[in-house]
Amino acid sequence: MRKNLFFVFFLLFHFVGKASLTDDVNLNEEISSLNDSYKYEKSITILEEVLTNKKSGRYDRYNAYLQKSLTYKRIYNYPEVLENLDHALKQAVDSDFYEEAEVRVLAERMFVEFDSGRFEEARKLHAILSAKNINHLNPEAHGFYLGVSAVLHVIDKNYGKAESILNEAVALLTKHDPKHLPMIYAKIIGLAEHLKDREMAMNAFEQGMLYADQYRLDIYKMALYNTMAQFFVGLEDYRNAYFYHSKGSEISGRYNAALQSGKLAVLEKRMLEKRKNMQLDYEKKKSYLLAFSSVLLLVLFSVTFKLYQSKKEKNRLIAQENDRIRAELKRLVLAQKKEAPLRLSDYELTPRQLDIINLVKQGKTNKEIGQELFISENTVKYHLKTIYTILGIANRWDLK
Repeated sequence: MRKNLFFVFFLLFHFVGKASLTDDVNLNEEISSLNDSYKYEKSITILEEVLTNKKSGRYDRYNAYLQKSLTYKRIYNYPEVLENLDHALKQAVDSDFYEEAEVRVLAERMFVEFDSGRFEEARKLHAILSAKNINHLNPEAHGFYLGVSAVLHVIDKNYGKAESILNEAVALLTKHDPKHLPMIYAKIIGLAEHLKDREMAMNAFEQGMLYADQYRLDIYKMALYNTMAQFFVGLEDYRNAYFYHSKGSEISGRYNAALQSGKLAVLEKRMLEKRKNMQLDYEKKKSYLLAFSSVLLLVLFSVTFKLYQSKKEKNRLIAQENDRIRAELKRLVLAQKKEAPLRLSDYELTPRQLDIINLVKQGKTNKEIGQELFISENTVKYHLKTIYTILGIANRWDLK
């Protein structure tokens, strides 16, 4: 019976339980690689598999939503970025990784505000983030955080501080994540625009393009060309401004973020429908399982109750039989005592006791026995009580 109960609960937990966390490092690298190759649909499909997998834990789902937000950020679909960040943070509520999730989500929201040109909103989020433990950020996010910090200092005309922070970001990403260096070099070009430093801008552009070419990242090439175009507009060098703007537009045409965003919207719609169907199927299977389990438990309870009743009845019959046997034995013993005559020689009786026994057998009363033996009636009674005890009888009738 215990094995059957264990089987039932095993089935229940098989459907509703959760397994250990997936390898988020390898997943993140895979999604980043796919995004670098513009395979955004593949990225979203893989992440959807994580989100719909019943074995995925809360950290798995948090990380999957975070990676979805980063995928949509590649194609500038900021509403989707923010929505997925909200989903990511919800997964972390009341968890042991909430602090990490809060810092990362806060940073990504700041990047959205910054990239959208809402610098004051970005500044507010930057102030909140600065009070947190930014060591939770990975090198890429940490480097971008430094980039935003530098631009805010540029806006405040703290050019020396901005340059120092940008150099710190270059050192960080050179060591840990050089693929994203072009974005820092683009911000150095922005600083050069305010300083009117053509050499700084050109050097930053060349360094940035070097890494963008090495990692084949058109998104960073666009950023570098557009930033250089803005730089030359500031210098009123419209010829060079047009040249860099044209180069950026050429890459933008190939990149076509709007088209990619549209494809992902269609994909998300299909996956949402699939997720609903999977959920309905899961709920149906779970209801069937619960119904089966309920019936099985009811059957097991019924069998257990019947076994209990049967055992109880068996014990009652055994007790009844034992009582009958004891009664029969007692009857036989009593019958044997009544039928078997007492042999006085088997007992240690005094001469006086033997005299009294003989007189009782003759039908003498206690008074008559006393007169004949010259003893009191009470003495006769005392001797008789002792005789009854020795012989194991109850009265003078048994003695007769």
